[in-house]
Amino acid sequence: MHEFLLNKSLAQRFIGTSLHDHPRVGINTSNARHLSVDAAKQTECVASDEELSRVRSLTIFGDAGDTISCLRKCKLLRVLDLQECNGLNDDHLKHMYELWHLKYLSLGGYINELPRSIQGLHCLETLDLRRTEIKFLPIEAIMLPHLAHLFGKFMLHKDDLKNAKKMSKLQKFFSSNKSNLKTLAGFITEEGKEFLQLIGHMKKLRKVKIWCKHVEGSSNYIADLSKAIQEFTKTPIDMDRVRFLSLDSEECSENFLSSIHLEPCSEDYKYTLKSLKLHGNLLQLPLFVTLLSGLIELCISSATLTQEHLSALTNLNSLLYLKLVADKLENFEIKLGAFLSLRRLCFVVKNAASALPKFEQGAMPNLVSLQLLCQGLVGLSGIEIRHLKHLKEVTIDSRVTAQTRQDWEQAAKNHPNRPRVLLLGEVHSVESEEPGRPMEKRRICVGQASSEDERDSSLKRMRLSDPSSSRLQVIGHPHPVVVTATEAASQPSMAN
Repeated sequence: MHEFLLNKSLAQRFIGTSLHDHPRVGINTSNARHLSVDAAKQTECVASDEELSRVRSLTIFGDAGDTISCLRKCKLLRVLDLQECNGLNDDHLKHMYELWHLKYLSLGGYINELPRSIQGLHCLETLDLRRTEIKFLPIEAIMLPHLAHLFGKFMLHKDDLKNAKKMSKLQKFFSSNKSNLKTLAGFITEEGKEFLQLIGHMKKLRKVKIWCKHVEGSSNYIADLSKAIQEFTKTPIDMDRVRFLSLDSEECSENFLSSIHLEPCSEDYKYTLKSLKLHGNLLQLPLFVTLLSGLIELCISSATLTQEHLSALTNLNSLLYLKLVADKLENFEIKLGAFLSLRRLCFVVKNAASALPKFEQGAMPNLVSLQLLCQGLVGLSGIEIRHLKHLKEVTIDSRVTAQTRQDWEQAAKNHPNRPRVLLLGEVHSVESEEPGRPMEKRRICVGQASSEDERDSSLKRMRLSDPSSSRLQVIGHPHPVVVTATEAASQPSMAN
């Protein structure tokens, strides 16, 4: 179906391309609504104003060159993707903010400052700055009325933080429910508590990522962070709100996250999260995790994970997906009766010499998907899957030996369900997380490798989702199937 729609669009010139072998934008683009420019070399823009005025989506790869001059002619542009546009700098943004109808904007290259003139993009809904070098965000960007998804790693501009009038205006903007912000992934808390205090006023916020950087001499930092998390996760007892939270404390002291304290809720409220991601040096599981009722997805990343971490998780009765990332595992065993609701389990072990987990018979009775992403996996490593009665797929690292692949194939054949065995290549991710993606639902495309001409290849690179991808190969199949996904197969969306 994808190929049919692609060819149909090309035939009707609904989609247009400009390749580095034909570097002239404007050829055969008279009816184009979606334009992809692969500017591996300097590309000349010769399209007329009338031709480019019809373009609604523009993706540019390679050198920015003269191609950027086309932007001023795309008066009705809705989507602008410049994540993989090399050589992009602040000067190229001069006229970008005259695109009044723009709804999606992703930037890359050497952009290190977002001008305050971005307030002119009144219709903007998604702003992706993850590929840029922007560290400070002007208050005008976060106050865009239709902005729903904001990605990057930034803090509010220092001048804005010091301006009491502007900060008061920002608080009123959120409190009056004028903001449409749903995804904030994410911000750095290094400069103090001001931004943390705004979390409770962001009424529509659903997904948050926070990079924790403890400021010396700030005794109230933990209290402010705890209160922000408390406000974000608190919900009326009779409501089920969907919330995603990601906390990165890698640059803080060991066990920093364990200092977070949530006060007991009143009878009419509860703390609830759908997804939680923790990254840092965790000597023990933070106590607040066990207070989160209804937690469905959990990802923990730490240098070392032990049986103590695992034991603290067994009381999460609603958990469906668990991902554990560590350099090494110590005495890691999932015992009888543990994780009764768990459907998907993923281990990422970076140290090839690390011991792997052991599963007792009767543990995880409803497990459907098992991922063992350990380059040092040798054979089955003592892992028994036969008692996992509902197992449908096993994913292993594609870098394991051929003998290990064969061992897992044979184990799958001996299983009553004959689960699929998948090979996962390296995941190259911008944010992680993950998330992923502007962290929306995972999208998977299944197909067989084939030789495409450059035009089709360029078109297939047009995308609005997160550029991170992984490659899965189903082994034991006469014609290997390649699966491309924003994350590992069968992995639910996580907070990024």
